[in-house]
Amino acid sequence: MKKNAYAQVLRLWQAYQTIKIRSNDGNIATLSPGYIITACNPESRVCSAKQNRLKTEKLQRYLESHKISAQPVLVGDLDFNWVEPSFCCALDEKRAFNLARLYQQNAIYQIKENELWLTPVLLKQFPAVSLGPLKNFST
Repeated sequence: MKKNAYAQVLRLWQAYQTIKIRSNDGNIATLSPGYIITACNPESRVCSAKQNRLKTEKLQRYLESHKISAQPVLVGDLDFNWVEPSFCCALDEKRAFNLARLYQQNAIYQIKENELWLTPVLLKQFPAVSLGPLKNFST
């Protein structure tokens, strides 16, 4: 990978680590262990709001048709200027990764023992990293 391309991917990876999460009830502590997956902006290619809405609706239909327990959440940057509708899904690791690959996501978040992890999917050059206690990511 060229130096500039690697620097760009590294910036993305770092941006994925500086987030806030908002659940519908306003309390992310109630989120179940599982994986947070979005369908927005595949491979971090910015899509229009309409395209992202359609992708999110398609993911929601997939989750419903496969009877996957999922709670809607919003994941955004620290100021919530950049927000992606997502779902906290009760999935095992294999199914979560398969779903993330299906929707071409670079990474997903895992909630494990009230800790938030950033886990690479398409960005295989990075290791999974603990981001800290889940409560620290509430908006």
